[in-house]
Amino acid sequence: MTECPYCQTSSESTDLFCRSCGASRILPEYDRAFCPHCGIRVSTRQQLCHECKWPLNHEGEENNSPYETRPVSPASKRKFWMIGVVLGTGLIALVGAWLFFLRTTPPQPSGAEAPSAIVREKDQEKPAKSPSQSIITLPSPSPLPQVPEPDKSEPPSHDEALAKQLATVLQNLQEAQMKKDIFQYMKSYSNSFPELEQKREKTLKIWRLYDYGNLKFELGEVKSLDTDNAVAQVKWNIESHSQQTQKIETSMQTYTVWFIKDPEGWRIKRVEQLTSN
Repeated sequence: MTECPYCQTSSESTDLFCRSCGASRILPEYDRAFCPHCGIRVSTRQQLCHECKWPLNHEGEENNSPYETRPVSPASKRKFWMIGVVLGTGLIALVGAWLFFLRTTPPQPSGAEAPSAIVREKDQEKPAKSPSQSIITLPSPSPLPQVPEPDKSEPPSHDEALAKQLATVLQNLQEAQMKKDIFQYMKSYSNSFPELEQKREKTLKIWRLYDYGNLKFELGEVKSLDTDNAVAQVKWNIESHSQQTQKIETSMQTYTVWFIKDPEGWRIKRVEQLTSN
């Protein structure tokens, strides 16, 4: 058993990477670089993430990020060009068929002309009626059909749907805490979370000192700020077990949590603690 040079976690000497923080055991890396797909610590010299095999590009570093999306290859450009040609040809053929149909369809008399012609022919065949015979008896009006009542079941409001999505983020965070899975834990936080690396180190330190016997959350008021930002009140009920003193402690902590929506879903953007009992 040896210790990781970065987080001092014990692991097998045959491991190439630390099972706790993901740092290389053979060539320790102290770069603040993480895989943009799975969040594991990687080296800025790696081409692929050793955890999820995500391609890492080191050219053109911008926006304080060590990786960028690879440019489109010439083969991909040719493939997109061929698809565009096929779609364009199909569209032209469809327009041509529609024009051919319009030319070959004979004109039909309009709805205003055909009935008037029939009326004129009938007027010529029948003699004129006397004023007494021109009285027409209208039928009694039929009762109006009953309109069914509208369905009173309504879809959930925007706030209810948003609350369910934010609760999923907190459930993933709860599960990661109970299992002490640092990768799942960090996926709940946005890359824009302030002092993200310090948050990771502090969490690993707490996990080495305490075990969680019970961990529950209550999602309070949820408010949508815009399509990609929301804020909510979250209360955590915590039962912790000290590994040193074997003492069980319970506490309740209340937070204001800001969320942001990225391509992979909602994540925690910022946290502010309100109370702790």
